[in-house]
Amino acid sequence: MAATGLLWRVRSHRGRHVLELEHLVQGRQSVLGALARYGPLDFSTLHARLRPPPGPERLADWLVSMLGDGSLRAIMDRGGRAVFAPPPIRSAELLPRVTLDATRGR
Repeated sequence: MAATGLLWRVRSHRGRHVLELEHLVQGRQSVLGALARYGPLDFSTLHARLRPPPGPERLADWLVSMLGDGSLRAIMDRGGRAVFAPPPIRSAELLPRVTLDATRGR
């Protein structure tokens, strides 16, 4: 499911929206942690390194959202496979910021 699908699911099931966002944040954090620890990884290797391992669809959701906002990049390795890596370090002023308003919808 793409990031857009996740947002639709959050809007459609307001009772579960906090849980879905927490899973997204935890997943993104675990992906970045694995890449910081092991370097660029392809999908199957990244999936194998995550603990606990998420379902492949959930990992794909996390990767799509991270590729979309620029917090992750896909590059080709020497064998021609796509691998995922964090982008080059940028100054804090250039990093994207997301602010969630927890008071809306109450």
